[in-house]
Amino acid sequence: MIESDLQLMQIQAETLYCYDADGRLRCINEPGDPPAPRFFMGRTPQGNLWRFRYDLPTEIAQQLEALCRSEPVGANLTHAPLRYDAIRAVLQAQTPIEEEFRGPAYRVPDNIQPPPGVVLVSEANEQLFQRPSADAATRRRPWLAGRPRFAAAGASRSTARRGTIWPRRAWRASWGCGCMARIGRSYNCRLQIT
Repeated sequence: MIESDLQLMQIQAETLYCYDADGRLRCINEPGDPPAPRFFMGRTPQGNLWRFRYDLPTEIAQQLEALCRSEPVGANLTHAPLRYDAIRAVLQAQTPIEEEFRGPAYRVPDNIQPPPGVVLVSEANEQLFQRPSADAATRRRPWLAGRPRFAAAGASRSTARRGTIWPRRAWRASWGCGCMARIGRSYNCRLQIT
């Protein structure tokens, strides 16, 4: 049983990436093994965690480790980490930063009822995750042209079965991710720097 937001963050980090024997990031856990970011930090009200890519030099990893250990734990996750500029400076000095992602993740309570017009996706109807061709979707529902087809919450992905999504509990909604902000609460803030 998951008892804390920090446990959820650990699960998220383990699911997002593949690791080497030393616990360093090898690649993103997706088909084609895209490169992992050089740095990952997850923050929760219960604690922070961080990961480094396998090819980050030891001295850079040690500098980042010291910064991450000094990052305060707090409940306000809407702002960048306090050590954000210092973390970026260390990474930028090693190699120019190519890309950065920072944002929340949401936790949806188990006892919530789906809003009207939303389908609960389970293993029995997981084919709903298969995306029809853009032409077929647009012919059937012209208002969906160029819009996201579904929002998923609580989908699980097995690291043992990379490349396969095993939906456990997810909601399919034609309006995209807008419902998540209304029904879930943010349990973490994620920072990835490549």
